[in-house]
Amino acid sequence: MEVNVSFNQLDCPKFEPSDDHFIKQWAFWTDGVTKTIVAILGIIGNIVAIRVLTRVSMRNSFNLLLVTLALIDSTYLVGAILESLRKRFHVESDLQLVMFPYFLYPLNSIALTASIFMTVAIALERYIAVHYPLDYNRAMNDLGAMQRRLLKYVIPVIFFSVAFNLTKFLESEVAYQNVTNTLTNTTQSKPFLQVTELRTNPIFSAYSNWSRLIVIGIVPFLKLVFFNWNIFKVRWRAMPPNGARYGLVCTYTI
Repeated sequence: MEVNVSFNQLDCPKFEPSDDHFIKQWAFWTDGVTKTIVAILGIIGNIVAIRVLTRVSMRNSFNLLLVTLALIDSTYLVGAILESLRKRFHVESDLQLVMFPYFLYPLNSIALTASIFMTVAIALERYIAVHYPLDYNRAMNDLGAMQRRLLKYVIPVIFFSVAFNLTKFLESEVAYQNVTNTLTNTTQSKPFLQVTELRTNPIFSAYSNWSRLIVIGIVPFLKLVFFNWNIFKVRWRAMPPNGARYGLVCTYTI
């Protein structure tokens, strides 16, 4: 069923040319320049953190989880830079356009989901270390146990992130149009991106927006609040009675 609705019926705002120019400039400096600079600095920081945390003296399951988080974050940041180059700087290649619907776009969503839930996994690891310190310290002395603990978190996070974002492979596609080169008087087939019918479906759009809000927004936030609040309570109870008077701080090595 097709429904034709005019802009007046939707009561949409009318943009003047000056408004359009302002929006484009704002997007260029925020979504383009600022995001690219921040992403590059983030990648550099992750590289430094990985070099430090992978030292033999620093190697434990908690730090290995941080290394995994840094790798996932860097993957997302690289995708964000490529997208800024495409959308704001108009620096793109045919290969990037062809890869976008079937690899770059889904990978970026998968990396974002994995980054969020890996943060939750790290909070869970801290929660276990604080609540069961003896068992945790014994496990830290066994290299095999550390590797098993790492895989226990990483495999479910990656599997869930891929499964949750499977629809991202179906939301956009590559189409081709013939472009005439006036210099050589030849016609070339150039790729361009377009959304699929699935992505424009109102029911799917509502499902996509609400599921992402709940699954990668509300649920991880509540889990982080729960884990960190319980960690805080344990540390608060472990402080000496006169700790505040003498400036004593109770710490845990994890």
